[in-house]
Amino acid sequence: MIGLPGLSGCLSLTDETESVELLYIMLTTNLVQEQEIKLEVVSGPDHHFSMTVEMPPIGTDSSEVPGTTTTSQFMIVPDTSDLTVNSVLRARYPDADSWVETALTDADHRHVAGWITLWSPAPTVEYVEYPEKPNQESGAVEGAGITVSEAEEFVDSFMKEQADRDYTVDD
Repeated sequence: MIGLPGLSGCLSLTDETESVELLYIMLTTNLVQEQEIKLEVVSGPDHHFSMTVEMPPIGTDSSEVPGTTTTSQFMIVPDTSDLTVNSVLRARYPDADSWVETALTDADHRHVAGWITLWSPAPTVEYVEYPEKPNQESGAVEGAGITVSEAEEFVDSFMKEQADRDYTVDD
């Protein structure tokens, strides 16, 4: 699994045809120049989601764009449903020859979020996992440390605070 430090799980997807729910994709830039990035969610030859996003440079004043969330982050709630665990989240800069990607096959839980960080010379593409409920034995919440319902509340809150911000680019 490619993931954020400290993220793990002990449940396992046993059937590779099970569906995965991609709750959101979070983009974070660490670049001092404006950067365009292409995103895709694919399963083999099937394209489930495709978008190009133009992120402002880190340090952009919040008065320059709508919303109260940090200008260096942008959340996308993709219109994807019934992704299979063989789905891949991938990203690349327009001038790059190859994609940076992570396979959702590695996820232990069926609810995930993509986490893309813009660096030079290439972005990182990771995912975080959200269990439906805490571990019955320990009471701990595995993965990202919050449950699916808490993640959904986070998405609603973030999208409200992001307001009318639109970093998407028409292809």
